[in-house]
Amino acid sequence: MEKISTFRATSSVLLGYLGIGLILGSLAQSLFYGSREELISSAPYLYIIAALIHLVMIRPKLNIYTSHIEVINPLSTHKIPWQYISAIETKYCLTLTLQDKTIKAWAAVAPSRYHFKRVHPTDFRGVNLENSELVRPSDSPLTDSGAAAYISRQEWIRRRSLESKVAAESNRISNIFFIPIAISFLLILFR
Repeated sequence: MEKISTFRATSSVLLGYLGIGLILGSLAQSLFYGSREELISSAPYLYIIAALIHLVMIRPKLNIYTSHIEVINPLSTHKIPWQYISAIETKYCLTLTLQDKTIKAWAAVAPSRYHFKRVHPTDFRGVNLENSELVRPSDSPLTDSGAAAYISRQEWIRRRSLESKVAAESNRISNIFFIPIAISFLLILFR
């Protein structure tokens, strides 16, 4: 199980860390220039906001292995062997279609509807598209969804016939992460 690549939306991760930095700055301001009561009353709110920023903007990613693809979304992790994938789409985000369900990757969101103005036919050289007559701007390798789809499709084509039959699984994140969020909500309710 060799890891080939990891895909994350760079802009999302940078904005997430910027948001957490602003929250830490707000906490530092309360610590150095505010009262103790102000710090105690604002800390649970700031922690909840930081946890949500981490879940939505920093945590989502795609790990591509030789045996499977791992889609890490805010609340779930899906490990899908290559032979169970029947299609890879990029309409709204990178979507992996299995026999019985579809899995959407939060790490590779499609661009806005105005991105088609910036798409040029030379952007698609060397890209294997399933339907080359209907090309969406989200298939462009210059977008997050297009780049993730290109990497995924290349490995999917290479590996799907070679894999052994292993059941696809879907895991949820640990409940330990929710304990500090629950404590923060309780501090807010009973202060």
